[in-house]
Parts: sequence; structure tokens; C-alpha cells
Amino acid sequence: MAPLADMQHVVLVGLGHAHLYVGSRAAQFRREGLRLTLIDDGEFWYSSIGSGMLGGRYERADDVIDAEAFATRHGIDFIKGRAVSIDRTARDVVLGDGTRVPYDFLSLNVGSHVSPPFSISGDGIWSPKPISDLLQLREDLKGRFQRGDRVRWITVGGNHSGCELTLNAMALARAEGGNLDAALVSADVDLIGNEPVGARKAMRNVLEAAGCRVMCDTYVNAIEEKVLTLADSSEMPFDVAMVATGLQPSALVTACELDHNESGLIVTSYLQSPDDDRIFAVGDCASIRGYNLPKVGVFGVRASPVLTENLMARAADEPLRAYKPQKIWFAALNLGDGTGLASWGSVWWRGKSALALKDWNDRRFMELYR
Repeated sequence: MAPLADMQHVVLVGLGHAHLYVGSRAAQFRREGLRLTLIDDGEFWYSSIGSGMLGGRYERADDVIDAEAFATRHGIDFIKGRAVSIDRTARDVVLGDGTRVPYDFLSLNVGSHVSPPFSISGDGIWSPKPISDLLQLREDLKGRFQRGDRVRWITVGGNHSGCELTLNAMALARAEGGNLDAALVSADVDLIGNEPVGARKAMRNVLEAAGCRVMCDTYVNAIEEKVLTLADSSEMPFDVAMVATGLQPSALVTACELDHNESGLIVTSYLQSPDDDRIFAVGDCASIRGYNLPKVGVFGVRASPVLTENLMARAADEPLRAYKPQKIWFAALNLGDGTGLASWGSVWWRGKSALALKDWNDRRFMELYR
């Protein structure tokens, strides 16, 4: 193994799905003469079980991996902080407190955030990210239910996250004996639009059977002061608004002055910026040239071995391997009633087995990196 001073420095920004895999291979990097540093704000929250945590199926400990403990376990240098910009000339990552972290090679796995296409202001507005907020929302709802309050809940967004969060909020209300009046508003004609037609219909049936008012092909103009205003100027008052639409890449992507679009930092099939071959990106913060991928964790997970290989190959000036996203993948939603809705390409099913498979898959993933 090369002396520390002679090692090239690979900096990982963000502990996302892909960087969990990369970090777990730190010993391999060291054998190749590379040292790893992880920059993260402190915790990895697993998005796949966030809705179930809201519904009460999972607790905080089920959903979290401590970033510093993970780094220590694998012999990775850890810096707690938030990267705000990249000085490519100096090859420094700049943190929010002004600290500069030098790098030879850089990998970004910083996720995304909700930035809706309408104005929002006031209290009672939540979003699926950061996932940690869902635990706070659960306790807030439980307090309201225990006081006997009627809670008017509106979800904006008929995607997977919006539907799953709505159903799990309703599940929490049932478990706590609470009164939750739920509605879901979506600009799309169908719910969970990239799923098979039968699954889309099933999702609507599940929501409506649970007592949720579903409003598709309905546009929101603004959310202000506990009132949601629709495009036709009608108003819907609420106590809780879950805004689950308009995912945008991390602000770091726009701050790094590399080519990017609304989906993220543009990278080649090698997961490498075409503007700077020392910088890589993966997951929700990346947009792979030639693909229009949904923002789901499976792509970051499947890309992680390629990212690992390519970081080492780039450092050694060896050929890189192309990542080819799979055309079909397993997806499953927790419906909050002890069943799940699962799909694999054009095949879909609803039932306890779907939830059991999702639960097994999620727990297995987390145990890999604890």
C-alpha cells in the first residue's frame, strides 16, 4: 500500500445509495493507492421506507445509517458538512463554513429536493424530502389525533411518493383512531403514470376505497396560508399539504458550473462529466446523456459497481466501463393496509406478498451497510 502522502484523493460528496457501495469498497481503493474522504451532513435516510415510517411500520432506527460510523467502519476520512460549490481550478470542494477540501477525483451523490412549479408559503407544508422530516410529521399528526382534531390533508402529486405517503398518513390515522380527511391532486391524467395500466387503476381504487378524494388532470396555482388554489381559482383549505412534485437536483449541481439540465449534472455513460473528467455523478443529482430515467434509487444502486470501477480506472488512466441502465426493474409501494402494489415491467400485482417482498428487499439493503 502506498504511503498516505503519495495516495491520490477521491472525495465522495453525499452518502447516497451509490456511495454506500463505493465506501464499502474502501479497502480496494487503498490497495490501488487511493484514499477516500466522505463529505456528508451526517445521516443516510433510505427513501424506500420513508412512507412506511410515516405510517408507523418502521422506526427511525430502521431508516437511518450514521455517516460517520459508516466511514469509520471502512477506514474512510469523514467530514461533516454541506458542499456548496466546487472550485475546479484549485480542485477544491467548498463547504458551507468556507472549509476547502482538495480532491484529485470527485464523485457526487447528493440526491434531489422538491421544488414545485408554483408558489408556496405559510405553515403546514411538507414534502417527501428530507426524509427525516417525515418522522417529525408523524409525531405532529399523532398529537393532532390524540387531541381529537380533524386533519385536512392534501397531497399534490400523483406519483409513487405522493400516493404512498397519502395512504400511509391514512394508515396512521386509523391506527391512532384519528380523523384525517384526505385529498390528492395531480396534474397528470393517471396516477403512478409509468406503471402498467392495471396498476394505475388499482392505485386509484385503493385510494378511493380508503376514503381519499382523487383529483387528476387538476393543476395547482399556489399554496399560501393554509389554502391551496387551483387553476380554476377554486380553493381547498388544509391543515397539512404534502407537496410531492417537482423534484430538482441538489443546488450543488447548479453551483459547480458544469453542464446540467433540470434532471441533474449531465454525465456520460461512464458516469463522468463531459466537461471535467475528474468529476463523476450518480443517482438523483445526475442526468445520464441519452437516457430519461425516473428518480428512483434502483438506478443509483445498479450504477454503483460501475462508478467504483471507473473511479479507480480513471485514477490509473485505464479505460472506463459504460453503465447501461436496465429497461425494467422491480418497484413496490406500501399501501398502508398490510398489502403492497408491485410491478416488474408489464407485470404487476397487489397483495401481502408484494409488501413482504418489498420489506425483505429494503431491510436487506440496509443491513448490507450497517
